[in-house]
Amino acid sequence: MRDTKRSTRCTSFDFAQDERFVSGGRKRVAVLISGRGSNLKTLIDAEQDAYEIVLVASNVEDAPGLDFARWAFIPVFARSHKGL
Repeated sequence: MRDTKRSTRCTSFDFAQDERFVSGGRKRVAVLISGRGSNLKTLIDAEQDAYEIVLVASNVEDAPGLDFARWAFIPVFARSHKGL
């Protein structure tokens, strides 16, 4: 017989404690952009010990901000949201 009593209690997940999301004490983050990438450039310039940008994603395939990521050797992913 199948157990029908399931816990509905949600527990929070601490990304900062999971090795998959922390590298050498630095949080690994992805940045989402859709345009020029001026905020991305600021994050790249300010990147220090607190975080590491591991991916830049965009819903605009030719977003100029993707060039900032490529220049900083950060992997990029771009896919148009139209037609999804």
